[in-house]
Amino acid sequence: MAATAMASDSLLLDLYACAAEPARWPRVLDGICAETGAHSVVVQTFKADGVRLRTCWSVQDSRTHSAEALHQSAVSDERNPRLDARRALRGLNRIARDEDLFEWEDSQRHQLKESLAQMGLGLFVGSLRPLGSDSYLGVALHRAASDTRDFSKAQIHRLSALLPHLGQAVELGGRLQDASDFGARLGQYFDRLRCGVLVCGADARVGWMNRSAEALLHGGQALRLHAGSLLAPAPAATRSLHQDIADVAGAGALSDGRYLSLACGEQALHVAIQPLAPTDACARGKASVLVLLTGASTADIPVPALMSLFDLTRAESLLVQAIVAGHTLEQYAQQRHVTVGTVRWQLKQVQAKTGASRQADLVRLVLSSAAAQVAAPEGRQHH
Repeated sequence: MAATAMASDSLLLDLYACAAEPARWPRVLDGICAETGAHSVVVQTFKADGVRLRTCWSVQDSRTHSAEALHQSAVSDERNPRLDARRALRGLNRIARDEDLFEWEDSQRHQLKESLAQMGLGLFVGSLRPLGSDSYLGVALHRAASDTRDFSKAQIHRLSALLPHLGQAVELGGRLQDASDFGARLGQYFDRLRCGVLVCGADARVGWMNRSAEALLHGGQALRLHAGSLLAPAPAATRSLHQDIADVAGAGALSDGRYLSLACGEQALHVAIQPLAPTDACARGKASVLVLLTGASTADIPVPALMSLFDLTRAESLLVQAIVAGHTLEQYAQQRHVTVGTVRWQLKQVQAKTGASRQADLVRLVLSSAAAQVAAPEGRQHH
C-alpha cells in the first residue's frame, strides 16, 4: 500500500510538472500504462466542429509515440468513428468502452477494431471531459491486441482518479503556453517601436529590452550595457542614473518618474524612467521600472505612412520626409534636381492638406504621428 501511494504521488508530481515541461508527458503516460496495464495511452484535446470533434493537441506514451505516423493514418480525425460528436459525447464525464459509444450492429465499430488490431491495439477504455466552450479533453487507453484481459475495477478506479488531474495539468499547460506565446508576440510588437524600451530591476540590471534599445546601447557613448547593468559615460552619471532607477522602483505607483539627458549632440540619449504597476513580486523586493530611450538622430518617417496619414502624393511625402530630417528646401531641390520654386509649390500643397501654417508646425505634426513611433523592419529602409 505504501509503495503504491509513493508511486502515485510521484506520478502526480510528474503530471503537474508537464504544464511547464511538456517533454515530461511521455514519461507520465508510460507511468499510467504501468499502473493500468494499458499498452497505449493517448491524451488529446478536441474542438467541436459541427458533427465531429477535431484534434487540437495530442500526447502519447513512448511506445505509441514511436508509431505515431501509423496511429495517425489508422485513426485520424477523419477516419476515427469515435470522434463523431454523437458517439463521443456518450463518453462524457464517465469511463466508456466501445460498447458504450457504438450500437452493437454498427459496422464502423468493427472496422475500427480491425484497424487498431493492425496497430497492435485491442480493448479500449476512455473518457471525455469538458474543458471550455466546445472544447474537450479525451483520454484513450488500449490493451495490446494480444492481451485479452479486461481492465480491472482497480485499474478503472485509478484512471477515474487521474482524470481530474489530467484535465488540470492540460489546462495549466495551455495557459502557460498561451502566456508564452503572448509574451513572444508582445516582444515582436515592441521590436517595431522606434523608441528603446527596457525593463530594469531596482539595481539597474536589465531584464528585457526591445530591438531599438539594443541598437541604441550597442556601441553608444551615452549609455551602454555592462555585465547586465546600465552604465552612463562617467561614474558620477552612472551613480545618478542608478539612484534614479532605485528611487522610482522604490516609490512604485507613487512616483512620477524621472527624466534625464545623457551625453550631447548626435550621441545624446533622452531617458524616461517610469514605475511599473505594483505586484506581489514588487512587495518581495523585486520592483522593476520601465526605461524608455530616444536618440538625437532624426526619425526616418516612411513615405507610404505619410501618404496614408496626410493624404499626400509620393512627391509631397518625400519633401516632408526631407524637412523632418532637417534638410532645407534648397538642399532638397538640389538632391531631387528640381527648382526651388517647384519645392516651394509642393510645400504649399502639403501645408494646405495638413493645416500646418509653418514648417515647424509640420515637423511637430509628423513627429507626433503614429508613423514616427514605428521602427523600420530590420534590413529595410523607408523610402
